[in-house]
Amino acid sequence: MSMRFLDDVERPLDDVAITSNHLRLAESSGLHAGAENLLLKAIDALGATDDARAEALVRRAARLPFDDYEQMAPAWWQAYMLLFSSITDELEDGPGDDDWLTAALAVDDTAVEYGRAAVRLALAVIDADFPITHDQGRRIRSRIGERRARQDWQAMIPEGEDAVTAAILQVLAAFTAYDDALDDLADS
Repeated sequence: MSMRFLDDVERPLDDVAITSNHLRLAESSGLHAGAENLLLKAIDALGATDDARAEALVRRAARLPFDDYEQMAPAWWQAYMLLFSSITDELEDGPGDDDWLTAALAVDDTAVEYGRAAVRLALAVIDADFPITHDQGRRIRSRIGERRARQDWQAMIPEGEDAVTAAILQVLAAFTAYDDALDDLADS
């Protein structure tokens, strides 16, 4: 039986399965958008030195339900993606120099546990998947180790609401430190 023939065969409940997947995707997208929104507000609160508000916003984001569709905690993933996207946006859209990497390595020097882990994971992904120069790859590998295996960010999530909140705040602090490091490099 040819595969082409199978594509033309109607299968019971296909429309229901497709609709179900669309609903699950919409729910998943909503969870991640909500987490990102709360985390961006937390970043603003950190910038205004309102640590209590930032913590409350991160705690709200961390309480969002687990995303069964993507199999991840939305706030945990979005915190990492904010930092990762900031670094890759600078790499791809920046002035074309090494400031994106210099800033990331400066944050790696000062970030706390989960902030540092997020920076290093982002650099490992960039080294493996992005078109960077040989020198940039060498600088990354000299910092994070040669042939460092990528870690699964979701597997790194700590246990307990307080620990998750503190860890996300560390990643957001790395995000703001990255932005500050880029500003410092632009001013020098």
